[in-house]
Amino acid sequence: MSIDNKIKYLLFFGFFISFMPFFISVDFNSIYITFSRPGPYYEMAILQGVWKSVYDNVISEFYVTFPVSLVYLCFMIFCCLCINPFSLQNKSTIFGSNFSPLLYVFFVINLWVYFYAGVSKTTFLALLLIVFILIVISLLISVVPFCNLDVFFNILRWSLFVSLLLGFLASKLYVISYFFGIEYVNFPGEILPGFFSIYNFEQYFVLSLIFLFVYLYINGQLNLCLSAIVFFILLLIAVVSNNDTAIISLVFFGLLIINNKWKFISVNFFNIVLVFLGVLLLISVPYFSYFLLDNYSHLIGDPAISGIWARVFIYHEYVSMIGFSNVFVPFEIDGDSNISDPHNQLLTFIVYGGLLYALSFYTLVLCLIYHVAAKLRAVFIYYSIVLGCILEPLLHPFILVQFVFLLSLSIVLNKVDSSRLRS
Repeated sequence: MSIDNKIKYLLFFGFFISFMPFFISVDFNSIYITFSRPGPYYEMAILQGVWKSVYDNVISEFYVTFPVSLVYLCFMIFCCLCINPFSLQNKSTIFGSNFSPLLYVFFVINLWVYFYAGVSKTTFLALLLIVFILIVISLLISVVPFCNLDVFFNILRWSLFVSLLLGFLASKLYVISYFFGIEYVNFPGEILPGFFSIYNFEQYFVLSLIFLFVYLYINGQLNLCLSAIVFFILLLIAVVSNNDTAIISLVFFGLLIINNKWKFISVNFFNIVLVFLGVLLLISVPYFSYFLLDNYSHLIGDPAISGIWARVFIYHEYVSMIGFSNVFVPFEIDGDSNISDPHNQLLTFIVYGGLLYALSFYTLVLCLIYHVAAKLRAVFIYYSIVLGCILEPLLHPFILVQFVFLLSLSIVLNKVDSSRLRS
């Protein structure tokens, strides 16, 4: 069986655009669309007087910011189902039946409810996440096997190099101004003033690059010399963007790569330990923060100065609101409340979807990861579970699109390798 060439081209371009840091920001108040919105940390810093804005009205009421890759992915799903819906054979999926069209209809209905019924953005994302992952994984697993798999790796390498170049340009501007005493008039991540910037430069951008870099290296797509160059550029971007989480991630994946090469610990045992560690961190970080603030509040620093202590206060607020009813029933946060997002993926799911939803989500993710080659499982476990203790990686559309693309490709590659071994 073959698939339409149009679907192949859509798919190839989808893998390329998924790692491109192109973001669309929409301000419904002034009907304003831009590719150069300052990052949230910069906006807060201006409001607090830390940075002096060199632009007029740099803080605006943006309704939403989303990556171009998310728009393209939705378009790709629609086109694949319209161009050749009957080519998606049941045997090509791991779900037993091909229900992608029904899931897509449900996805569109949820979009309509979100925009016209006033549902909060976080609630919408949390409740739609399982549906979104099932749609994309089901579709991609049906289509990817009929494409040249080597082409995907070539595309992913180019995605990494182009994104690294953009990140390096943004970092270089900052480094030059710092060392030569030139006033830094660009906000972090801005490359072409007023036209193009990397919106999540201070947050998820470098984490996405680390994700792709490690994925390619473990699959043998990068040699040692090139990997060393990429590693130091990633470290530069992480330092310039003041991203401690990215630096810790680089250290973790460095240890993972060393272990995969010399086998100090068996890969399967390492993966099992990582799952338990991730789940432990997901649960213990917010509840330990609750205990700490209730019993040792005099030791807590100023949340306005330290991001760590700010998270402690946020976790305490959310944990104190969770009750037994939230096992089944999610609850909404008052729209006028000053409380921030949970910054913990498990807390977010419990608050906006209920405990049963949270358990369903992580069960689904672990089942999907189980179909990936053992050497790659730690990468997906880290991004879906471990990082979730202090971030919301799979609720961030930029990381989510990359996660489902790479997870789908990995499942197909594992199937191909298993078939080769059997034959």
